[in-house]
Amino acid sequence: MSTKIRLNKKIANFFGYELLKSKTKQPTLESHLPVLFQKLNINCVIDVGANFGQYGLMLRRIGYKGDIISFEPVLGNYQRLEKIAQNYPHWRTHQYALGEKKAQLTINVPQASDLASFHKVNQFGKEQYFNNADTKFTESVQVEALDDVFQEILSNEEKSNIFLKLDTQGYDLEVLKGAKESLDSIKALQSEVSFKSTYENMPTHIEAFTFLKEKGFEITGLYPVGRDENMAIIEMDCIMRNINS
Repeated sequence: MSTKIRLNKKIANFFGYELLKSKTKQPTLESHLPVLFQKLNINCVIDVGANFGQYGLMLRRIGYKGDIISFEPVLGNYQRLEKIAQNYPHWRTHQYALGEKKAQLTINVPQASDLASFHKVNQFGKEQYFNNADTKFTESVQVEALDDVFQEILSNEEKSNIFLKLDTQGYDLEVLKGAKESLDSIKALQSEVSFKSTYENMPTHIEAFTFLKEKGFEITGLYPVGRDENMAIIEMDCIMRNINS
């Protein structure tokens, strides 16, 4: 880096700005997480809504070697997840959902099983997902509150610096409501927040942000998950850090 560029960067930083190359690519979730994990010494990821284990595989691909604890309630999905997780060390799985409280609930499972939800897809969701979210069958699944199982699922071998990942198709806020005590021990989290609802009775991004802000979380990154035909954002993966932890 030339002396001139260094000087310009210092001047920009002094006034609260940052210089970026015009052709620099926007940061991605995959580039953000390793930096955040290193800064917070993350050694345990609680993966809620694991489906087939795609998120866990992504973590291993970007170099994360710590514990992964995955939750997936749908039987067919869980069986596939379990087989994949067995090929990697420090990856444990549980076949139940997380929510506000212990319950037995019916989940809607569509053709695209990663869209399984306790909520029914609305008309906008059907249009966006090309009917892939239409219910193919329903399944009765066990739901637990994270607060009730928190100590049980964690390893006692060392202190866990926890990252909580949520991807539950409109049910993230219910999971968080069942983790009011656990959130104090969570260093950072990822939640899929909705800007345009695709499911009935789906919480808005404002509700999610308000809840988490009250719990001491601040945003470190926002990454679009989908856009409509007008390029309006439908959902975003929101990364937040616990400033009190």
